Amino acid sequence: MSLGAGGERKRYEAILRNIAMLLHQAGIKFGYLYEEELYTGALFYDEGVDEVFMAHAHFVYERLKTHGVKTAITVDPHTTNMLRSVYPEIIEDYSLEVKTYIEALAEAGYVGNAEVQEVVVHDSCIYARSENVLEQPRSLLEAAGMSIKEPELSGKLTHCCGGPLESLFPDRASRDRSQAR
Repeated sequence: MSLGAGGERKRYEAILRNIAMLLHQAGIKFGYLYEEELYTGALFYDEGVDEVFMAHAHFVYERLKTHGVKTAITVDPHTTNMLRSVYPEIIEDYSLEVKTYIEALAEAGYVGNAEVQEVVVHDSCIYARSENVLEQPRSLLEAAGMSIKEPELSGKLTHCCGGPLESLFPDRASRDRSQAR
């Protein structure tokens, strides 16, 4: 697949289609806001741009409420963390239930069909350390018939990939990763 913007976009769209297909197969009803699906502001928050972040978070939450969203099923760790752990701290009367697609699939008892027999799990540092999403990925993999191998540093001790920091400060992210070892 191309590394250019068009190739990456197609790859990301394919990932979203696959997640939607899994949710559908599990019998989970969901919707999508298309162009009104908004970025949660994780970079603003991480970089300490507090005024911008606060205004943006309130705007995003109001858009979700305007559309009648009661439960958000997220597809990435940063969105999960913002909507589930950060927004409730800054928005009065916050009432959005937030779960990852992984949690939604595990709750629904989804059983996939493994094409491989053995996998190594790399936990997302945000899922593991901040959101306690540890057992659900493993239970889904095991239910699909896969044998799981754990790296030496897994679970809450997992390495961080650098996430948003990598895109803004690649040298710092690389340094932070090497210090975590």
